[in-house]
Amino acid sequence: MNSLRFYIFFNIFNILLIGFILGCISIVCDLVADYSQNANILLLSGLVLQISYIIVKLRLPNWFVKWAKKYDNSIISQFVYYLANRPNIKKKILFFAFCYDLPVLIYIISQYLNYSFIDAIFYITVFYTILYAGGIFLFYLMLYKEIGKNKM
Repeated sequence: MNSLRFYIFFNIFNILLIGFILGCISIVCDLVADYSQNANILLLSGLVLQISYIIVKLRLPNWFVKWAKKYDNSIISQFVYYLANRPNIKKKILFFAFCYDLPVLIYIISQYLNYSFIDAIFYITVFYTILYAGGIFLFYLMLYKEIGKNKM
């Protein structure tokens, strides 16, 4: 995989991952905020959906590495092998991944500017970690950990 193809896949995948994250969060918010007669059932299904989303998001790097080993000629395997064989781009990839998370962090921080410092840090951490499930940056940290663990 050449560098241009890698970065195109990297950016498209990050956009799809953000779409998945925002879609899951909006569906959960719609389910939780519905005030009809079935509010308890909708709240429970929203919480189950959010928990399953977080589990999928945290397992995705492991699945990526397994798919890369299973399907040698796929784009995912080329992407994972490119990351594994070029350790010099790790800082650049993590920086770009953090840049994808930056708008969400700025939005969360702007919502809690009027709170005390300790409360703001707590809410920012909770909303970034739980609702956004660590974002794109955590995904790449975990993917590098999986790559290192599997010695690709």
